[in-house]
Amino acid sequence: MPEIFVSSDMDLILTGTRNTTTKPASAVKTINGKPAVEYMTQAAKDFFRSFIDSQADWNQLFSNSAAENSGSHSPFEAVSYYPGYTNFTLTFTNGTTVTEEWTAATLSDFTDVMNAPYPAPAAVQEVLGAGGFITGYFLNRSSTAVLSLPSFHFEGEIAQLTAASTIAEFLAKCKAGGMKRLVIDLQANGGGLIDALFPTTMPFAGSQLRLPPSAELMGLTRGSANASMVAQNVSATYYYGTYLNFEGKGFPNWPSVINQQTQKGDKFTNTLRVNFTKTDQVLEAQGINTQRAPQYFAAKDILLLTDGRCSSTCAIFAEEMHQVGVKIVVAGGRPEPGPMQGVRSIREINSSLPASCFPANGSSPFSGDAKSNVINLRNQIRKSQQDVPLHFVYQTAECRFFYTAKMLTDYSVLWQYAADALWSNQGLCAQGSTNHTSSGINVTTITGVGKNDGTNGTTSTTNVSFTGSGNSNGGLNAALLSGAMVCFALLLL
Repeated sequence: MPEIFVSSDMDLILTGTRNTTTKPASAVKTINGKPAVEYMTQAAKDFFRSFIDSQADWNQLFSNSAAENSGSHSPFEAVSYYPGYTNFTLTFTNGTTVTEEWTAATLSDFTDVMNAPYPAPAAVQEVLGAGGFITGYFLNRSSTAVLSLPSFHFEGEIAQLTAASTIAEFLAKCKAGGMKRLVIDLQANGGGLIDALFPTTMPFAGSQLRLPPSAELMGLTRGSANASMVAQNVSATYYYGTYLNFEGKGFPNWPSVINQQTQKGDKFTNTLRVNFTKTDQVLEAQGINTQRAPQYFAAKDILLLTDGRCSSTCAIFAEEMHQVGVKIVVAGGRPEPGPMQGVRSIREINSSLPASCFPANGSSPFSGDAKSNVINLRNQIRKSQQDVPLHFVYQTAECRFFYTAKMLTDYSVLWQYAADALWSNQGLCAQGSTNHTSSGINVTTITGVGKNDGTNGTTSTTNVSFTGSGNSNGGLNAALLSGAMVCFALLLL
């Protein structure tokens, strides 16, 4: 099983000096007096209480270059709230002890900093590191291409204009270079587009929108407004013309959107599908190129590599890719055998729940800070399972493996290992992580919601009445608490 190390010892591990008597790289034995694994398990609950899969929450505790490229850091590098203690003490297996102190620091802009683990790219999005994130690579030894997508939150006009064209350019280079397989690296990714890879396949992308009385009123109001004006807004959530129905046809009016049957006492819409044609029209009106490259890779020759942190639109992206036959390989998780989900977050659109929504006595149905809690606004569903919201589905990846020091310092090693594990040697997968029935595309296994203790809970539903609205992005924090930049790595030696 892997052990916990501080990232500053990475060079010692790579040079094979872990067991020397002069300068050994020792694993972390205790943190603040608790066994390291026990401390990290609790830290995953404390820092990431709003998510579902505790295996993936573990990965957020460790330093990761893909996450840093999209602006994310581990809580031991930067955390937006006080953890409840001042000193941070590490005891190593060689008996040495180091104590650091949490300190306050302002955010710095590192968007132009490139990380060492990435090899020389075959394709690079314009303004990479300044709003753009897409890069492509070739593993020539195995004729495997890699599309690195650490984020789809493109910032700025140029980044938005060049996203689709960069993918199209890279796929054309893959064809010219004779690449036979494609690894899509989604480590720490928060969004995605399926039709860039399968331009002739219309994604199902079905969901059911929650309808409190205020939402019904918005739907009626927008339905009577000037349709051409409302349709220009691609995010017109409560406008019937935004969506297609289950059969892929438009809704004639707002009442046809509403499902007359309630779920657990709550009202929802009928199944809503994304109208990709209308989305393209809106983007093209903004000058964004929506033309897709011809399909080059078959679904069986594509794998999604995640660390389980795939959330929001990335979760929808992974679901749609999986439905057309693409398999998922996941890295990391707790140091124990067994499977892990490729997507850890709830698979729907969320809306913030402001503190003013809670009763006057301060009681809350959620644990932790009310400001950080979100509630479900939309249930994502599968075409074959409209009665099971996807956040109630436990779905393991087809293969799981643990990081090594070489993988974290050279991503070509990481990508090749993932490709070999899926397509060549299943023995590279972690013990007990393969051939699970829950890795298929028609899964009905139900897991608890908000249960973040490493176990599969039972189905539970909390009905919350609320008013007002919130911003799920939360904004940027002007100051962070930092543990003197203590970075950890969970490594299999």
